[in-house]
Amino acid sequence: MYEDNQREDTFYAYMAGIIDGEGTIGFARYKANPVTGSIKYIPYIQVVNTNCLVIEMASKLFCNSTIRKHIGSKNGFQSRLDCYATRIAGPLKVPTIIKKIYPYLVIKKELADIIMDYCLNKKNFEGRPHKGQQSKIPIEESQWRANIYAKYISIIHPQRLNRTTHESVK
Repeated sequence: MYEDNQREDTFYAYMAGIIDGEGTIGFARYKANPVTGSIKYIPYIQVVNTNCLVIEMASKLFCNSTIRKHIGSKNGFQSRLDCYATRIAGPLKVPTIIKKIYPYLVIKKELADIIMDYCLNKKNFEGRPHKGQQSKIPIEESQWRANIYAKYISIIHPQRLNRTTHESVK
């Protein structure tokens, strides 16, 4: 029993190191409704690496998430090696992973804190608005979510502090 716990702790520590160095803890942000301009934030953790074994381990941590293989160039950069990626997303799934690796994170611990704050404190609202209708999310909740995202951006891109949180949405 003790050996299994020790092996599990070692696995989580190793994966935290991989995520610290080769991974991303963040938000995907996009306009959920182009008519109303409502914005959706989806927390995620992703690992990208040229070693497929590392990605298979991350996939195991991420509850057997899909592994994608990237070949060739990205943004004009030609890679000599194939690149693999795996990701887990969503406010219910991401916290379970962060709780397992959190004690071992070093570099991305502050980002993990922000993502956990978002996942544990965001309020859910029933139903989606029909096309052209206003979002059912109250303005206070929308502002709170935007502030959490701004805090995240201030860490990963400090030079963006002067921009509003609703600029350059894809």
